[in-house]
Amino acid sequence: TQAAFPGCIVIALHDDVEVCGPPDQARAALAHLLDAATQRCGLTPSGHKFTIYTTDSSSIGTPALVEVEDTVARWTDQAQLDAGKRCVAHQSDGMIAAGVPIGTDSFSKACLREKVASQERAHSQLRRLGERYTQVAYLLLRYCLVPRFCFWLRTVPPRVLQDVDADGSPSVLQTVDSRQRDTLACILTDSEDATADALPALALEQAALPAKCGGVGLISHMAVCHAAYVAGYTVALAYMRAHHM
Repeated sequence: TQAAFPGCIVIALHDDVEVCGPPDQARAALAHLLDAATQRCGLTPSGHKFTIYTTDSSSIGTPALVEVEDTVARWTDQAQLDAGKRCVAHQSDGMIAAGVPIGTDSFSKACLREKVASQERAHSQLRRLGERYTQVAYLLLRYCLVPRFCFWLRTVPPRVLQDVDADGSPSVLQTVDSRQRDTLACILTDSEDATADALPALALEQAALPAKCGGVGLISHMAVCHAAYVAGYTVALAYMRAHHM
């Protein structure tokens, strides 16, 4: 598909495919891709799996974008259309691509706050687990919960992650780091209700160090966000140069 439509960028990751380009070319490239998926893999497209995103809000509702949405509807089985499984309406604030929010800063921040909120249950369970199984709780925190957010450190600009809300609410990273420290305090003190205030400030600083430096590897997301984003950007740049530049 990429070779047949050089005016577009086609990127596939696992079962996600993004087609970027002018509406008419993107529609033709998507049709080519879906025809191949149907013929070779027996896949049937479903309208609610599609999102049409444009950075220009004034282009929403234009004939070119309406035609893209209508085309997706024609690909979708009638039973799914009747069930409301239609193409997501045109949007200009942002979209999720391969788990990464792309769009306005406010859109990206709202998506990440939802991600952070979704992890609260896991932290609560770890705090209870730490009362009896300290080592197990620590290992789950260190190797499961902490790395989850590193993906967004590498893909979302630090200005979004560090931005404090107008009402003074903590930034996304302040929330992540605070929750991580509170969970560590619960594990170390055998108290489900403990907070980071129960530990000396020096202990929290040491906990952020790697094990070879005497820490426990619970990184400070605020401290490493810029380095992580540059690293992710560099990896992506090498790919773009090899395939699209």
